[in-house]
Amino acid sequence: MQEGELWINDPAVVAALYDPLRYQLFRLLETPRTVAELGAEVGMPANRLYYHVRRLVECGLVRQVDARPSGRHTERVYGRAAERIRFSGELDLETGGDGLLSAIVAELEAGMRRADEELPSRLSYHVVHLTPDRAADLEASLRALVDEFESATDPRDGTHRYGLLGIVTPLVEQERGNADS
Repeated sequence: MQEGELWINDPAVVAALYDPLRYQLFRLLETPRTVAELGAEVGMPANRLYYHVRRLVECGLVRQVDARPSGRHTERVYGRAAERIRFSGELDLETGGDGLLSAIVAELEAGMRRADEELPSRLSYHVVHLTPDRAADLEASLRALVDEFESATDPRDGTHRYGLLGIVTPLVEQERGNADS
């Protein structure tokens, strides 16, 4: 149903995810659903969600994956176009403070607040010195590691969903007198 990775280098596609409701719908469509099912999940009538789903479809982030009869009509079932999204190019991921990174950070923060002893959160932050080529190698290795763990896990074996944000980016250098080392 979902296929590999979707590379996004078009700012208009990223802009489609700026809307918090649209981002939430996109996340929910990891599991295929009808618009009515999405409405039940987010507590809104389906007729208020069609515009947002259509926008995600137009941008190529979501696609119709099935259809099923529902009374006199046929309900369309939508799902994400790819398992993973990868961003490249000159993209504004933070426009207006409500950008895509803000939505991802809010989702991760909510998960960390709900964590407990049984399902703890694990936060790891590292600053490393690399050449640009080695940074690209690190990013590729992280992807391969995630793929390895994901492919070796059966979702029916009592698994839980975990969020993982991987950003390999150059940092702004601090002035020597202000660095907290």
